Amino acid sequence: MRYFVLGIMALMLTVLLYLIVMRDVSVPVDQSIERSANVKQASGETRMIRIGKAEFLVEIADSVDEWVRGLSGRVMLAENTGMLFIFPHEEKKIFWNKDTIIPLDVIWLRNSEVVGVSYLFAIKTGEDPIRVYSPQPVNSVLEVNAGFVEKNSIKVGDRLTGAP
Repeated sequence: MRYFVLGIMALMLTVLLYLIVMRDVSVPVDQSIERSANVKQASGETRMIRIGKAEFLVEIADSVDEWVRGLSGRVMLAENTGMLFIFPHEEKKIFWNKDTIIPLDVIWLRNSEVVGVSYLFAIKTGEDPIRVYSPQPVNSVLEVNAGFVEKNSIKVGDRLTGAP
């Protein structure tokens, strides 16, 4: 009985700490809450997109400030959500995991076609950021939870639909 009570107390403390931390963290809108095709949120524009059979909600990052901030500092990313970086010109891109607490799949896109996939580990305090490079010039990049690409069988040549 004593271990049960200690376990409940530990769980309550964990939930309390989580709520305190989440109070100041921007987390993307969950797909089950917001199914609109194009909605303005406090964090910017969101949109439903599809690659293959996978449909998900993404935040649109189409300004320098949004590109720099990206998903840095997020403690979680809801399932079937991500961030779509849209650039004005095709060029080779370098992404890194500076201040990125969650592991990510990085999907490199050229004219809405998947041209490559990379993986970014979650970074630990004091570690140097890891960089990943686009395999060719791209004009958009999609960041999603690690494992999303494998789970949804996304591969080079797949097309993204629904993007601005």
